[in-house]
Amino acid sequence: MNITTEYILKLISNHELENAIRELYDFLEKSKYKNEIILQSSRYYEVQTLIRQGVIGHDEAFRHKSNIIKSIIELVGLIDDEKSLQQNNASHLEKIINAQSEIADLIIETWRESEIIKIKNEPDYYLKFIQKNE
Repeated sequence: MNITTEYILKLISNHELENAIRELYDFLEKSKYKNEIILQSSRYYEVQTLIRQGVIGHDEAFRHKSNIIKSIIELVGLIDDEKSLQQNNASHLEKIINAQSEIADLIIETWRESEIIKIKNEPDYYLKFIQKNE
C-alpha cells in the first residue's frame, strides 16, 4: 500500500492512533523526521503502559494522547509543506530547463538563418566554410 499523509490523518481521525504511528514510522523510514515519530511512538506506548498499570486515569491519558496527536498532525504538516516545496522547486526547474532549451533553439535557428544569408550574398562563402571545416 502506498502510504500518504492523508491516510495517516484519516487513521488519526478514526481513533486509530497506534496504526497511524506504525504507518507513519514506515512512511518516514529514510526521512529526517524519523526521530520525531520514534519520540511520539515512545510517548504513546509509555501512556499505554501507565494506563495499564493504573498510574494515570483516563482524563490524564486523554490529555497525553491529545498532545501526541497534535504533535503527529504538526509533523504531517511539515512533511506536506516540504513535499509541496519540492514539487514547486521541481516545477520551477522544469520551466528553467524548457526556457533554456527554447533559447538554444532560437540561437541555432538564428545562426542557420545568418549562414543562409551569407551563402546567398556571398556565393564563395559556402565553399570557404566547407574547406575551413574539413
